[in-house]
Amino acid sequence: MRNDQNDARELAFRLLTRIVAEYIETGRRPRGAGLKTELQRRTGGFSEALLGYESFGTFLEAAAQSGFVRLQRIPGEDIEVSLPGSAQNVSQPSVPSLMPNTGRSTYIRRDFWKCFLDWTPGWPRLYDPRNDKAFMFPENPSPFDNAEHARLRAAWQGMPQSFIEIPLISMEKQLVWMQEFASNLDEPSRSVLLKVLDTARPFGAFTQVVRETPRLTRDWSNFRVERVTQLIAQWLNEHGLKVSMEAPPLPPLVSSPTERAIHRQSRAVDEIRTNQIASNEITEQIVRTRLHQVIDRMSLPDLLRLSVPVQYLILER
Repeated sequence: MRNDQNDARELAFRLLTRIVAEYIETGRRPRGAGLKTELQRRTGGFSEALLGYESFGTFLEAAAQSGFVRLQRIPGEDIEVSLPGSAQNVSQPSVPSLMPNTGRSTYIRRDFWKCFLDWTPGWPRLYDPRNDKAFMFPENPSPFDNAEHARLRAAWQGMPQSFIEIPLISMEKQLVWMQEFASNLDEPSRSVLLKVLDTARPFGAFTQVVRETPRLTRDWSNFRVERVTQLIAQWLNEHGLKVSMEAPPLPPLVSSPTERAIHRQSRAVDEIRTNQIASNEITEQIVRTRLHQVIDRMSLPDLLRLSVPVQYLILER
């Protein structure tokens, strides 16, 4: 039973690293809440409780302690996840750099990244200099409009001169970047990527190949961020905007004394329960209590997969 759980944990950690790599490659910031949702979507109902963790945060901490990921806490918000070595200057391809080496990964502001790279058609992309905020919204009203979209649309239509249009970085431009990145790699990566870029669906094929190798995932992400940074800097200069495009650095994840005490208490309770089972001191009440605790935290897909004797479903007690 313990070996089965350890195997399940390792599989979950490996899936987590793959999702984090995909987020980084596509320019999204891997945050705890979003990662849990993605894990649930991919597995049909991921539950950290079934792996023996009290919360998704402790699952992430276990993944970090096992060397699969690195964590940074965002004050008052969430946990950001990265891959080990993603901020280190190791084994990088010989591609031209457009930014100074700062010794850490560069994160572009989320509002800028979305407006420059989100290809949703029919959505104006605007920058509000007064509030230093970039945003996008559907140009035409629809039954699915929300209050924020309606507010932004009304503000733009009422005073269009107060906003600056943001140019979308086209697919064609990014295909050129992919060609440039691939051309500067060593073999066999160079030939493989150039070949897939010559297919009918180059974006998907390129992304799939890059995701299969953590080093390529990291290097392509850094390369792409450099190119996006250059274009955003150009746009800022053209409009005389003296604002930062870079997201602020995140402090390291450090558990508070209260959190550490809770974790110690949780581990102590688990040890007591394990000792009870090992010494055959387990009772029906312990089993029922534990099952109720687990079931209360399970998602609907997990509940639907439970194996229950039919008689309990059709007979009243």
